[in-house]
Amino acid sequence: MIIAADLTGKKSGDNPHLWYDPATLPAVASALASELKKRDPANAAEFSANLDKFSASFANVLKGIAEIKAAYPGTTVTATEPVFGYMAGAMGLKMLNDDFQVATMNETEPSASAVAAFETSLKDGSAKILFYNSQVTDETTMRLLALAKAANVPVVSVTETEPAGQSIQTWFAVQVDAVRSALAAHH
Repeated sequence: MIIAADLTGKKSGDNPHLWYDPATLPAVASALASELKKRDPANAAEFSANLDKFSASFANVLKGIAEIKAAYPGTTVTATEPVFGYMAGAMGLKMLNDDFQVATMNETEPSASAVAAFETSLKDGSAKILFYNSQVTDETTMRLLALAKAANVPVVSVTETEPAGQSIQTWFAVQVDAVRSALAAHH
C-alpha cells in the first residue's frame, strides 16, 4: 500500500491537502513505479519510462515554484482555507491568518479576533495575495473576497480538486503562473 503522508513525513492532524506539497506527487509517482515493477517485472521498462515522462513534465511546475521562491521570499499572503498552504510554503511565501483558515476548513466559526486579523491583513496591505478556495464559500469568505478586491489585494483562486480536462501538471502550472502574475503586479 502506498500512503502519500508516509512518503512525505506528514502525520495525522497535519494539513490534509498533501497534493499541494510539491514533494508529494514525485514521491507517489516513484513509489508507484517501484511497486508496479515488483508486481509486473516484464513491464518494468514501461513503468520507468512513464515515471521519467511524469518527472520531466512536473519539472516545469517545480521550476516555477523555485522562481517564485527566489524572487519573492517571505512575502506575506493569506487564504480562506489552508488548501494552498504547502504550495505557498514551497514558494517561500509566509502565510498569515492560520487560525481563520483551520476554522474554515473544519467548518467551524472563526473567532472574532481571527476575522478581525484577517480583515486587517487585507486592509493594511500586509497580505499581498488572497488565496481563495472557490469550491467552499460562505458569507464570511465572500465578504473577505470583496474586501480583498476593494483593497486591491490580488486574489488567486485555488481548488481542492483538479479541474475537469486538466492534468495535474497543467492545473499546478496555471496556479503557479497566477501566483507569479499576482506577485509581479503587486510589487
